[in-house]
Amino acid sequence: MVGVTSSLGGAAEKSKPAGWDRTHLGVVVPLCVVVAVAILCIIVAALTSAQRADDVALEWERQLLSRAVVNHGEWSLLRLKSAVQSNAFVRAEDINN
Repeated sequence: MVGVTSSLGGAAEKSKPAGWDRTHLGVVVPLCVVVAVAILCIIVAALTSAQRADDVALEWERQLLSRAVVNHGEWSLLRLKSAVQSNAFVRAEDINN
């Protein structure tokens, strides 16, 4: 009986093609390489996208700061002109009286 069992086990092992392991490995390895490269590309794309977003946000902040400085300067100049004109009118009235 022992001989029959070993004979059946041997037949089951021989039913698998001889190059099956090598073929299976030849399919799995390239697939894993493609998946790894795809994951690497996604990571690189995410990092470069984040860098670009940071650059755009920084430029936007610079523009906002520049506009704020210009607006405040114009506002200050208008207040100064208004103060000078009001003093000039007072002086003109003082001279006329």
